[in-house]
Amino acid sequence: MRTITILTKTDNGSTVDTVPHGTIAVQLPENPTTGYRWKPDPADEKIVQLKSATYLAGGDPASVGEGGTRLFEFEAQAKGEAALRFKLMREWEGDASAIDRFEIRVVVR
Repeated sequence: MRTITILTKTDNGSTVDTVPHGTIAVQLPENPTTGYRWKPDPADEKIVQLKSATYLAGGDPASVGEGGTRLFEFEAQAKGEAALRFKLMREWEGDASAIDRFEIRVVVR
């Protein structure tokens, strides 16, 4: 049985438990027209691996500039603990441009 854990901005700072091969989906609000995008920090790939990062447009497709959601999907690899950290930033301006952060601790049992 595949385990899927869905996390949102309200889960910031929390700890989530999962099992090997479980999926952790992180959904964060984003408006790429501003230049700010969520960027994950490298995670311990022995514990969790990033499988995909997708932007899901929100609302009416005719609404130019409307935000949506950035979806990151991670797969638990092995037992252990790892931190997943993200920054909402303009990549070309570097870490100093970060205007928001999101972090969770993952425990694979």
